[in-house]
Amino acid sequence: MINNEYQLQNIKENSYVLQEYFHGMDLYSFIEHSLMPMKTFLLFAMELTKALDVLHKRDIIHADVSPFCIFIHPDKHQIMLAHSQEKQSLEQNQFYQAPEQSGRVQYKVTKATDIYSLGALFYHMLSGDVPFYSKDKIGLIHNHIAKKTPNLWEVLSDIPMVLSNMVSKMMHKNPEERYITLASLHYDLNRCLELFNNENEIREFEIDYIGKISQFNYTNTLYGVDKEIKEIIDFTSCIEKQSVSMLCVKGRSGVGKTALVNSVIEKTNTQFEYIVESKFDQYKEHASFETLYSALQNLMKQILSADESSLGFFKAKLVETLGAEAQVLIEVIPELEIIIGPQSPVEALSALDSKVRLDRLLSRFFQLFSLFEKPLCLLFEDLQWSDIATLQWLKTAVLDLSNIFIIITYRDDEVGEKHPLSLMLEELKSYNANIKEIPLSSMSQATIHELLVTSMDLTQVSEVAEIIFKKTSGNTFFVMQFLKLLQEDSAIWFDYKDLSWHCNLEKIQNLPISNNVIEPSD
Repeated sequence: MINNEYQLQNIKENSYVLQEYFHGMDLYSFIEHSLMPMKTFLLFAMELTKALDVLHKRDIIHADVSPFCIFIHPDKHQIMLAHSQEKQSLEQNQFYQAPEQSGRVQYKVTKATDIYSLGALFYHMLSGDVPFYSKDKIGLIHNHIAKKTPNLWEVLSDIPMVLSNMVSKMMHKNPEERYITLASLHYDLNRCLELFNNENEIREFEIDYIGKISQFNYTNTLYGVDKEIKEIIDFTSCIEKQSVSMLCVKGRSGVGKTALVNSVIEKTNTQFEYIVESKFDQYKEHASFETLYSALQNLMKQILSADESSLGFFKAKLVETLGAEAQVLIEVIPELEIIIGPQSPVEALSALDSKVRLDRLLSRFFQLFSLFEKPLCLLFEDLQWSDIATLQWLKTAVLDLSNIFIIITYRDDEVGEKHPLSLMLEELKSYNANIKEIPLSSMSQATIHELLVTSMDLTQVSEVAEIIFKKTSGNTFFVMQFLKLLQEDSAIWFDYKDLSWHCNLEKIQNLPISNNVIEPSD
């Protein structure tokens, strides 16, 4: 159970929460004396998971899970989940904090953060020790971020392999790889208890099965594009080092261009030396090369993370290639100075001559990548909003450079025959440039049917697919958003009792789409 907050009272200008009295001891004091018997651990673990799940269902993140904020009644297997308040406890909580709580990784604090901390707590309850230790805070943060969680079954051989795997999954560095829901974790813990009670051992089984069948991924799900993915992968496998290849993915907004490109990049990323992504913004007036410069700044950050030998090689080639004019590129790519150091000022030229010099130096810079074994991959999204200068540079790059793979996405319904992008592509085709065009269209009713069968296995799937298709016209973005809306409004739901999906056809039919979705950014 969770500590019950009955009422808030103000006494002498201070606020106090009146709570139910709980007679017990803090969990830390209990686990410090001896290792928990397996059955005791499973009973307490299930209660902790249930208590935390109550918070998550209210969209509350605890963000402070540790043995210092948990009070237990050892004999009754009851728990109370609170918050740490003493300074010493707050400092010791760092042994259980997720990598994203350090503020030093790209992930945000979410419900998955609590699952990581709960995993660290389970590790302590089972092994008698914390998963990571360091004498100082910085070292502890580094361990949580960079070091792999020790396998429990290697620390204690009598820990069941499946339980060890469950804790490792809970403590995965990537929040998306942890348990999807606490309900799924509770299901696995209960299965462990049943096996222990019935067979006196906990044999292996598929973990997080409930999480996989009870959740639907609304952002990274691809359906009906197997043919397009194969075409793109075949195209990338035939890249020639001596030339520049361009992949053009086009379609109306919301058809899934970004999702398709991201999927392909994930499958082929080992084919490229570096991958640099950039995106044009409809509501931002782009100065010449602004987006290209931003992409190059990101490229420099990737190069700076290379090993000392590779960085030294690149520095030597940069100095040799750019010579006395290196300062020109430093002014638009400041990160370059970190690699080659401060450079001498350059002669001031007229606007036209300055542009000619900059174009020449950019070409020299990109030619450096012909020295690498793998090509450089440049991704430009929403090119229908590009500035003219970037389009001109892309044309020059395709015709004159080498060992570069360029991916562009654009909305073809916003690009007419006279649009600068259309003119640029037609000119490149006239030079027999290596260009592959991949048009994307909306989802068919059959594809929506396939989506529902494979991801939810809904009853009345044909009727649901027909309603969704009519309401969304098959636009991939609207289909996904409408499915999300249906689940939020309980028109589609997962029943944890019979472990299956259900729907209310009347509610689906009557739920509008127009007032509940936003314009896609794809």
